[in-house]
Amino acid sequence: MTRPMEAAGARLQCLQVWGGNGPADTAVSTTGLDVWLYSKPYGEAPSGGDVYYLSSCSSGRITRLALADVRGHGSLVAEIAGRLRGLMQRHIDHIDQDRLVRSVNQEFVSVGDVSTFATGIIATYFIPTGTLTVTNAGHPPPLRYDLQTGDWRTVETPPVEDSPSNIPLGILDTAGFSQSRLPLHTGDLVLLFTDALYEAEDGDGDMLGSDGLRRILDEIGPIEPEQLVPELIDRVRTLSPGNLSEDDVSVMLLRTHGEPVPLKDTLLAPARYLTKRWRDTT
Repeated sequence: MTRPMEAAGARLQCLQVWGGNGPADTAVSTTGLDVWLYSKPYGEAPSGGDVYYLSSCSSGRITRLALADVRGHGSLVAEIAGRLRGLMQRHIDHIDQDRLVRSVNQEFVSVGDVSTFATGIIATYFIPTGTLTVTNAGHPPPLRYDLQTGDWRTVETPPVEDSPSNIPLGILDTAGFSQSRLPLHTGDLVLLFTDALYEAEDGDGDMLGSDGLRRILDEIGPIEPEQLVPELIDRVRTLSPGNLSEDDVSVMLLRTHGEPVPLKDTLLAPARYLTKRWRDTT
């Protein structure tokens, strides 16, 4: 298990990977994003099957996020979480996340246990284009809030032609994974979550799904981002007695803040990159 930072408002440094599969209720910022994370393993356990990571590249212009729901238990989940962390570090300076996604899928396949797989979201925010690239591997689709229109929308991921696509990680080594690219403006929000939220009941015995979650978010209305996740979780819990009590629960909220890459980090990036390459090969 990797424990998260304790202090809210922590700043992720260049070439840093942060995260794990333990409980968390904190805020982290990068050069491009503010991130609020809530993760609660089932039954107050010290670690769970939900794995979350956040990384920042050599210059800070690339922020990468991963949220996965691993179907497995105990030491196996901890091992997979460690492998995912290593892959996030290895690909930390790659703008295109395709190689990372394929590597993560291969790692799950290599476990060799057909009962161990994961649904997951891997996303990359690139400051120069203001774009969030999202890959969805059989996971509940994220929701995106457009500050200009005031609307919450589901982030759909197109299928890959001529290949089983966007299926959970570890099911098939030849699976294809597509990407959705979201242009974001300062103040836009993106909400990622594991299936405990998506599959919660609406009070009438039906699953909330994307439509139900969007209705709740619309009811909450304009609110400070740091208050959104607690308010959403409280409202989902009150809808039905069993909601959010039978599984791990993780929610990650992203907000673009418009901060430029500091000149110091731009100048130091080549040296950081070369130092990392040297360490990776020695």
